[in-house]
Order: sequence, then structure tokens, then C-alpha cells
Amino acid sequence: MAEEKIARIEQLLRENNCSLVLKVNITTKDEENGTQEVLSTVAKVIPTNEYMRFAFEYSFKNEVAFYNIIVPTLQEFQRKRGMDHVADFFPKMYVSRQNLDEDNDIVDNNAVILMDNLIMSGYKNVDRMVGFDLKTTKFILKDLAAFHAIPLALKHLDPQGFEQKIKPYLVGFKRPPPPPPSKNGGKSQNPDEALIEVLEEFDEFLPLQSLLRQHLRFNEFVNNPEGLYSTICHGDMWVNNIMTKFKDGKPIKNKFVDFQMCTNNSLAKDLFFFLWSSVQQPILENSLDDLIKFYYENFIEHLNQLKCDSTPFTFDAFFGRNHIS
Repeated sequence: MAEEKIARIEQLLRENNCSLVLKVNITTKDEENGTQEVLSTVAKVIPTNEYMRFAFEYSFKNEVAFYNIIVPTLQEFQRKRGMDHVADFFPKMYVSRQNLDEDNDIVDNNAVILMDNLIMSGYKNVDRMVGFDLKTTKFILKDLAAFHAIPLALKHLDPQGFEQKIKPYLVGFKRPPPPPPSKNGGKSQNPDEALIEVLEEFDEFLPLQSLLRQHLRFNEFVNNPEGLYSTICHGDMWVNNIMTKFKDGKPIKNKFVDFQMCTNNSLAKDLFFFLWSSVQQPILENSLDDLIKFYYENFIEHLNQLKCDSTPFTFDAFFGRNHIS
């Protein structure tokens, strides 16, 4: 029998708008021999921002289901397909609760997710102002290809399992409803549309307006939940949500974190968002097409390992659908 107590709680200075992240050290004591052990964890709790509190109910349930249902389903599928090494690029979740009442599923102020503190195991985020170098980028792309290929293979080889155990939990991010029109005649707007209107008022911001419109068109282009390449899409795959362990300056292990915005969508959303947001600019200028092909080759390799017919997934189909000039 072990006695447990929380030794220390402190807020981590980590950007995560959908939740407040706390560092929690838990001391356990074995009552039989008196030995103690400190468990280093992080707790994700409801944010103080009112806008994000609305989204928290959806993001919280998404993330809990990802660790409790989706990860075990994917790993069991890999084992059944004869793979000895299963995906482990996720942090460990110890426990979660939605509230203090076990009789309902309402997410309230007492909701918490308790997870492994990856920093204590040597993982870290790289500087987002610098981005990933070529070697680390390719190392991450290998895991990203696996992350996309495994559920896609499951969808093709066990469609019922995918529909029952994966798809119901890929509900994505829910925005709060727009406020009602103001009494002075102001209209309710989509945030993206409102931002574009503001940018139109300033000549110096016209280049930003153009970039924002391109971004919105790209989202429409890759938004393809029922397409050939639709699979689990992380939805926020960038440098802040990727933790890497290095040895002698070389990447040896990745962990993807914050599975709050997962959807069933085109893998292109993750791939291109990762490349454009998190990879050093000179690398993109010199190696973008090579990196896309590298990702694709690893994606196909994982499908083949899972004995999933990769014939329909040609590079022409992949590049033709996902390449943005």
C-alpha cells in the first residue's frame, strides 16, 4: 500500500490557450518499507480566459478520449498487424476527471488531466523563433508519417473499428457562438472576416491581408475529411506541440503533445502547417519538395508494414492533391 501526497504545484510558463498547465510533484511512500518516490507530472486545468473556457469542454473531452481510447486502439491494431514496436510518440496520461461528481459528464472547474512531465525525461521544445534544422525536421517527419498512416490503415482494414473507436472523438475545436448584434447596429462577424476588415483600413497592413486570405484559401483547399488521405489530423502540429529528446546534439525521440484539436481530415493540414510554421526558412527554400517526398516515402512504408494496400496512394495523387504553388 502506498501513501500519496502532492508535494508542490507551480504554473508552467508554457503557451497553451485551451488549458492552464501546472507542474505537480507527487510524493508516494510505501507503508511497508518506508521508501519514497517522487512522480513528476503536469496537470492541465480549466483556463481563466472566458473565451477559452467555452472551448475547454470540447478540447478536454477530445484529449482524454485520445489517450484513453484512440492511442490504445492504434497500438492494438499495430500489434494485430504483426508489429513489435508500436507508436509511442505520445506522453503518458496517468488519470483524468471531468468533475467531482461521478454521475455526470459535465466538464467544470474541477476538471483535470494529469500527465507525465516530459521535461524531467529530457524532452524539450526547440526555440520557436529558430525552428527545426534539417536533421530534426526529417526525424519528426518520420513520426508524423506514422501518426497519419496508422489510423488511415485502420480505417481501410477495419472500417467499423475506425467508425466506433476513432472517428467519434475527432470533433475538433468548437468556437463560442458569435455575440448578438450590438444595440448601436454593429453586426456579428466571424473573427477572420473582422480581422480582414481591420487590415483593409491600413495601407501598411495590406501584405498581411493578402497572406491571411491565402491562409484561409489553403484551409479550404486541404479541408477534405472524406478524401483518400483523410486520417487523424492533430490540428496544431507546430514547434510548441513537439518535444524532442537529443543526445550529443542529435534527435533520438519525439513526443507530440496537446491532442485537443484533433479532427478527421486531410493529413496535408498537419504536414504543411508543420513545415511552414516550424522549419527554418533556408531549409524550406532549398529542400521543401525533398521533405514532402521524404514524408510521403515514410508514409507509404508504414502502410506496407501494416499490410495495407498502398497502391491507391500514389505520389502523383498525393502531390497533386496537396501541393500548393
